[in-house]
Amino acid sequence: MRTRNGSVELRKAGVSACIKAGLVLVPERRDRDGLAFEMSMRDNISLPALNQKGKPWFVARKWQRDNAEAAVQTLGIRPNLPTILVKQLSGGNQQKVLLAKWLSIGPSVLVLHEPTQAVDVGARQDILAALRRAAEGGHGGDPRQQ
Repeated sequence: MRTRNGSVELRKAGVSACIKAGLVLVPERRDRDGLAFEMSMRDNISLPALNQKGKPWFVARKWQRDNAEAAVQTLGIRPNLPTILVKQLSGGNQQKVLLAKWLSIGPSVLVLHEPTQAVDVGARQDILAALRRAAEGGHGGDPRQQ
């Protein structure tokens, strides 16, 4: 598959190759495949960008904080506490964190598998609005560019 960031052979590609090519997947099972439940919202959102933004054994917190704050505002994640553990959030807010995790790196292609499954009506509206904004923006959806 060819994207604006490069190309990737999907049958053989790992996560880092897909990220490099600008292709990301929001999986159906956030609990098993999408989030690190013992980590904070801030850390989960910044995981895909660590290789680009961090250095071995050092990660600056400012860009992580900025990403988390943008996600909280853009997606309406509650509570507004970027250091809270993901396992302490409701299912809808966990799903918003998962979406923010991938939108924050501005992918060319965003593959969504049941993005609103098992979330309440309010979370569903927030998620669909964020996806609509990303699509209208013509890019994968860095919240700071919306």
